Amino acid sequence: MSSLASTSSKSSFEFTPDQQQKTLVYNYANTSPAHVEFDCEELLDYFYDSLPPRPWCADDYTQGSQFIDKEKAVKMRHIQVNGPGLVRWLVLDVDNPHAFFAWDDANLPRPHIIVVNPANGHAHWLYRLEMPVCITDKGWIKPQKYLDAVREGFHRANVGVDPCYSGPLCKNPLSCHWKTYWHPTKPYDLDFLADHLDLPPRGQSSGKRRAVVEDLKGLVKPGTRNVTLFNLLRQQIYSHRFSEEWASGSRWDAHVLELAEQINASFDPPLPFGEVKSTAKSVAGWTWRRYRGHGGEPPDSESQRKAQQCQAKARSNATDVKIKEAVINLQERRERVTIVAIASLTGLSRDTVSRHQNALPRRLRKGKR
Repeated sequence: MSSLASTSSKSSFEFTPDQQQKTLVYNYANTSPAHVEFDCEELLDYFYDSLPPRPWCADDYTQGSQFIDKEKAVKMRHIQVNGPGLVRWLVLDVDNPHAFFAWDDANLPRPHIIVVNPANGHAHWLYRLEMPVCITDKGWIKPQKYLDAVREGFHRANVGVDPCYSGPLCKNPLSCHWKTYWHPTKPYDLDFLADHLDLPPRGQSSGKRRAVVEDLKGLVKPGTRNVTLFNLLRQQIYSHRFSEEWASGSRWDAHVLELAEQINASFDPPLPFGEVKSTAKSVAGWTWRRYRGHGGEPPDSESQRKAQQCQAKARSNATDVKIKEAVINLQERRERVTIVAIASLTGLSRDTVSRHQNALPRRLRKGKR
């Protein structure tokens, strides 16, 4: 991380002397030697080391996102900070023109990293968790629910936290496009964060989340959450299938599961994780192996019919070739050519061999002597 350095670039924000003294501004794009305090350097190193080896990132959402090595990803504007299944950083999207000061005004714990958009003052707050939370089906459910409650507590603090933000991309603290403020504070545990928050009663979701559910009420009928999840998920991922970022099936599976979890979060109540995972696995497997749409659009029924006809014709032609080769083989060995002999030699059933009339000798065809 030797390329991390202090910068004195002009900021659109005004600080009090006390805030200026506590604030350290760093810019990854500056290539001059680093000059940072030890504690902050440790925070920078931890952030970089905790990134996934190939994080999901984007420079411009209109141009799509991609998985690339983190050495290149840290130069992008948006980056995935938490690896799949493990939350090391609690990331909050604060839609507030005074987002940098909002945590102080509301007596909230100071974020370890604040990434501010200079254009409007909105920011992402990143809290480093002392104990990462596993959010897979193998993780403990109580820490997962506790983490969700803490997120909701920040929303209830009325500082502009977007309750519908679910990641995985956030403003990249190491990008020179944003104003990033690093606060070398010890990691927080969930208990410490909860002590500063008004946690919601059990089972209560945020107002904005309920608004999303209201929007889906006409679509999500009682008892149809699984079907709705399946349909919404497949419609979303058709346009993602042929992106170059999906170099392997495992990356594709993880991406589809993430989208499925985002959709499920809009259901009230949401489906159990096991059902979401099962649906995502089914959709991901089919689209990875079989989907051949073009232009990012799902195939219509006519296209599907033609594709199925082509596949059927190709299989039929392959079977004809196999039968003809078996006939020639039997004739060369001077053995009797029969349906049973052909089936035994090709491994096909006798019914299959009988159906391929054009591949059989004339005397074996139906209606011929």
